[in-house]
Amino acid sequence: MNINYLKDAIKWSEYSLAVTKNNPYYLDTLAQLYYKDGQKQKAIETQTLAVKYLDANTDEVTATEIKEVLTKMQNGTY
Repeated sequence: MNINYLKDAIKWSEYSLAVTKNNPYYLDTLAQLYYKDGQKQKAIETQTLAVKYLDANTDEVTATEIKEVLTKMQNGTY
């Protein structure tokens, strides 16, 4: 992946969260981008927020995936 595309994607993903606060889908996306960018601690913190903001409106399959990604980031298997 081109590093400039990754940095742009992070910027736009951060912006999406400025517009729509605490959205677990957007937080999940941003966390995965941080992880790909080597910002692993920031990724884990962001993915933890994604899990925190899951609610009854979140698709069940997606909610499970978001939780699994957090576990994998934490134990280094992501």
